[in-house]
Amino acid sequence: MRTFYDTTAQALSQNRSLLEKEAAMAVGTFDLYEGSYYLLNDCELEAIEGLRVNGKLTCRLSFTGQGLEALQLTYLQGRATANLFQFRRSYSQLSSLVHKAKKKFRSQLKAQQIGGRE
Repeated sequence: MRTFYDTTAQALSQNRSLLEKEAAMAVGTFDLYEGSYYLLNDCELEAIEGLRVNGKLTCRLSFTGQGLEALQLTYLQGRATANLFQFRRSYSQLSSLVHKAKKKFRSQLKAQQIGGRE
C-alpha cells in the first residue's frame, strides 16, 4: 500500500529527472542575434567551434541552459523580446568572442598547412 509520502517522493523524483533533462538541453547556432538572446535568458555559451563553410570561416555557437528549447522556439517564431541596452551589450560581447575564436582558428589552419608542407 502506498502512502501519501511515497507518492509525493515519486512525483518529486520524476520532476527532478525532467528538470535534469531540460538542463542538459543543448542548442547550436551560427546566428549572433540568436546567441545573444540565449545569453540574455541565462543560458551558457559552452563552445565556439570554427568551421569552413563554402571556403569561408564561420563559427558555431553551442549553448546549454534550462528552457532552451522553449527559448529557441520563441526566437524562431519571431516572438522574442529583450531589453535593447542589455541585448546590445550581449551582442557586442558575443561578437568579440567570435572574432577572437576566428582569429585563433585561422592561425591553427595556417599552422596545419605549414606543417603539412614539410
